[in-house]
Amino acid sequence: MPNNTENMRKTPKTMLIIFGIIMIVIYVGMGCLLLFTQFFANVITIDWIRYVLGGAFILYGIWRAVRQFRFNNDLN
Repeated sequence: MPNNTENMRKTPKTMLIIFGIIMIVIYVGMGCLLLFTQFFANVITIDWIRYVLGGAFILYGIWRAVRQFRFNNDLN
């Protein structure tokens, strides 16, 4: 039966995993908003800048996902 100190060590790891997944969703979602919608058309008026930023956000979200799941597998 796990004692209290083992539960305290496991909680920050779980929080980091959840935070990482949330950030992946935010980065990929932001990239999709920039690429596929006109949501930021008033803020970023030059289309190619929106496309470059959208692609960068999506690529960074994918990179974070790879690192997140690689790190998660190393913990187990």
